[in-house]
Amino acid sequence: MVIDDGRGAGFCRDFRIPYINSLLVARVLFLYRRISETAFRSKVEMLVRLGRYSQKIIDYALMCPAKELSLFMPG
Repeated sequence: MVIDDGRGAGFCRDFRIPYINSLLVARVLFLYRRISETAFRSKVEMLVRLGRYSQKIIDYALMCPAKELSLFMPG
């Protein structure tokens, strides 16, 4: 599931529903070579401008290891 709502993410976490936010979607696409690093950075900047992400969430999305996102790997 892709969800950018803090309460919704908490629900997913509490009920063990796999989820990522929009920033992590961009990270997945970059890590699995579906978009360039330039496109990744550009999309993250746009999402940060438009969204309401904490610095902690932004930092995690920028550095999240591929192994933590393997469930969301594109087919």
